[in-house]
Amino acid sequence: MMISFGQRLKVIRKGVQLTQAELAEKLMVSVQSISKWECDNAMPDISQIVPLSAILGVTTDCLLGVGGDEKADREKLCKEVEKINKGIEKVYWRHDDAYYECYELYKEHIKKYPLDFEIKLLCADSLIRCLYYGAEPKEEKDKFYQEAITILKSVINCDRDTTRLIDAQQTLVILYLYHNDFANAEEIARGLPQKGSIRTSMEIEIYSKKNDHVKCLELSEYACNEAVHHYLWALA
Repeated sequence: MMISFGQRLKVIRKGVQLTQAELAEKLMVSVQSISKWECDNAMPDISQIVPLSAILGVTTDCLLGVGGDEKADREKLCKEVEKINKGIEKVYWRHDDAYYECYELYKEHIKKYPLDFEIKLLCADSLIRCLYYGAEPKEEKDKFYQEAITILKSVINCDRDTTRLIDAQQTLVILYLYHNDFANAEEIARGLPQKGSIRTSMEIEIYSKKNDHVKCLELSEYACNEAVHHYLWALA
């Protein structure tokens, strides 16, 4: 689906968690100018395109919505990732560069196609695996952590696909648990739907990380009762 320059700019800006005022300050223009661009009432000067794309972390072609074949580039990306992942066990025990290589590929794709939220989810997933299983130094992992948060919030704030939104929220809970950030993990979990015990399963993850076995058991029993209830209702 084609979108206007203003719509594209707005989604990309929100994706990197910048307000109109913050973007205006970085670009040294007025907030009114940013607002006009996003409402498609005006276009930035040609001299502002390069610095604007640099601030937003995307290519100029992406910002202008020109060039590239997203479908072909996506297929090429998936084939390259498949080659890297070939042979990796599902238990994710390997401590090598595979996850980092996938992350780099996803990151380059996102620069060109920042509205490809499915790839953003895969990129965040690779970052989380780098955190848990990679051998990078702590400073590098701290950057991974913050970048993964930014990517997931971009999906949560901008994507209209309900399934991907829920996936992003669940992944963000797991990410916060990496740093034992229980407050943020619980806040995100509360926003999940209860249908299918989605919220409960994430709450179990949180209390398991807290070593609160009593609460885990209580939630597990609740989830089982809910499943039985829905099953019997379906039969009826």
